[in-house]
Amino acid sequence: MSKKISAVIVNYNNKKDIVELLSALIEMKDTVQEIIVVDDCSTDNGPELIRRLFPSVLLLTTSTNSGPGSARNIGIRQAKSKLVLCLDSDMEIQAKDIERLVSHSVKNTNYQFYIPRIVFSSNRKLIQHEDCPFHYLGFSLRCSNYGKNIQDCDSTARAIDTFQSGCFLFVRRPNHTVRPFDENYFYGFEDLDFSFQNTIAGNRAILIPTAIACHKNTPTQGLSFKNKGKYPTRRLFYIVRNKWIFVLKNYPITTLVLILPLELMLDAGTALYSTLYTNDKFLVLKSYASLMRAMPNVLSRRRNRCSYQLNSPAALIKNKPMPLPQVLEKQTLLSSLLPYLNKLLFAYGKYILRLK
Repeated sequence: MSKKISAVIVNYNNKKDIVELLSALIEMKDTVQEIIVVDDCSTDNGPELIRRLFPSVLLLTTSTNSGPGSARNIGIRQAKSKLVLCLDSDMEIQAKDIERLVSHSVKNTNYQFYIPRIVFSSNRKLIQHEDCPFHYLGFSLRCSNYGKNIQDCDSTARAIDTFQSGCFLFVRRPNHTVRPFDENYFYGFEDLDFSFQNTIAGNRAILIPTAIACHKNTPTQGLSFKNKGKYPTRRLFYIVRNKWIFVLKNYPITTLVLILPLELMLDAGTALYSTLYTNDKFLVLKSYASLMRAMPNVLSRRRNRCSYQLNSPAALIKNKPMPLPQVLEKQTLLSSLLPYLNKLLFAYGKYILRLK
């Protein structure tokens, strides 16, 4: 391969997976020009392990835990190659799959982002992520082929609007400035917002289904649930807060006014859930307080969006059913109410999309 990549990996308290990923990438000398690890203030001696086992890897560390978006921005700024492969530490990808992404970047030069098909580690024939559509209320949805066997799905490359950021290749091209990750989010929504911002800025993404990456889905303590136990309180906090950051930053005023009653209704439901099933009765109010502190920055970014926007944000808004996370499907009341909620949201969504 003539074109080599810079691999940028974000790590936080995941020394087992980062060692396995680096061991694989180190062997890809014909594909990988440099490897950059941005460790987001880990406390599991991962950085010391990386320095000892992989001296050729450029290790950057943050002084505070700032979230994956901030860490990715640091790594991307440091990368030397025009081809940058961004990876989470719990991803697996083989050299042949990276080469397929790079090959498409040469053949399909009208795109800036090249996205692999991501499969589950528990069953590598089943699809976890491809595209990343999102609901008009600001939530990301499961991809259109979620849970399907890769052999039953079309393998033709196709354009997509939004994508997950666990594994993607992007190309620095003349006259196309890749928008950075918004560090306001800290956790969650930062990848949806990243692809959203780049799509409206005219930076296009293409899914390459023949390139396969595997997501181990290693849980982050206090934020991930991996289908066990209660829904983490801290995760709920960021969902409420970041949903509002996303819609306030990106949506047209008319759409914001129209979705306001439904957003408040969902927050009331979250407040009820947190009261009944968590130890934090004031979770939603705390999310609102954090949102208020972030508002000056959010509004500044909303104004700044006009300077690079080429495509309408409204064109990306979808009206599709929202699934429950599997851990919440065990709540009988929530599972029984979801079909009725989705019918209400779908009917209202048709009205909103006519007026957007």
